[in-house]
Amino acid sequence: MPAADPQYPEPVRAALEGLVKGFFLMAGGALLGLALLLGCGQPALAQSAPSDHAGPRQPVDVAPVIVDGNHLFPVRGSPSYPAQERAALVRGNIIAAARDGTIAVTDMHTVEAAGQTQVFAGRMLMLGVVDLDGEFEGIDRKVLAATFTRKIARAIAEYRSDRSRPVLIRNAAFALAATAVLALVLWAIGRLSRWATGLAQRRVRKKIQTLEDKAHRLIRAEQVWTVFAGLLRAVRLLLVVLLVYFYLNAVLGLFPWTRPASLCCSTWCSTRCKACGGAFCPRFRTWCSWRSCSWWCVTSSG
Repeated sequence: MPAADPQYPEPVRAALEGLVKGFFLMAGGALLGLALLLGCGQPALAQSAPSDHAGPRQPVDVAPVIVDGNHLFPVRGSPSYPAQERAALVRGNIIAAARDGTIAVTDMHTVEAAGQTQVFAGRMLMLGVVDLDGEFEGIDRKVLAATFTRKIARAIAEYRSDRSRPVLIRNAAFALAATAVLALVLWAIGRLSRWATGLAQRRVRKKIQTLEDKAHRLIRAEQVWTVFAGLLRAVRLLLVVLLVYFYLNAVLGLFPWTRPASLCCSTWCSTRCKACGGAFCPRFRTWCSWRSCSWWCVTSSG
């Protein structure tokens, strides 16, 4: 003879229904996070994929000129003179001019030569701009050379300013202050986390134990408490990771020697966030449909 379904009091029945609904919501959130994690990079790859109808295009050899992590401008290469070598030479010329105290920023000028416009810092040649460079940018060669001149002059001024004694002392003081603030905040998070865990043990765990007794041991208080404590630890870990990231990004960006690492980290995070944002909308609609269906099943079963 089949056993009859146990009849629970109304408070226990409501608690069980709430737990079931919460389980469905948590499962839906976990599935949404997993889908976003697995498909974050797919929209970006799909957008960057070349069209089948487009004709074959010759790749353009281009490399950026980077000084202290700052992208100044791109330069074009050729089969006999790769763009990476040209960009490295221009970067070396800019740094050499910045280290030469006899060259002033106002000494930047251009000189017309055979088939190119040469950019000089004093008597030091920075680079030569040819017609192909202007065609690549879609502007006249002389206009492009004037743009390069202004950017090189600004890069030289910033290179010298970032390494000046007053700026280094100010940035070092700011880094020390930021380190002290981070240590204080991490200490406060640790204390607050222990306080919240203790409060949860005194109140939440006791209520879960009472619910377990009323539900005839169908709900395991230890399992529910393990999940709740895991959520608290996850929130604390996420908060610590975000604080450390912003701290490193700010402190590393203060000094020219560590600024490339800061910019690289920021660029990577920005790229991942954009990719996740592109993947979020269609998956969010799917998740909303699944959640509505699950909610209807739960409520109709009650």
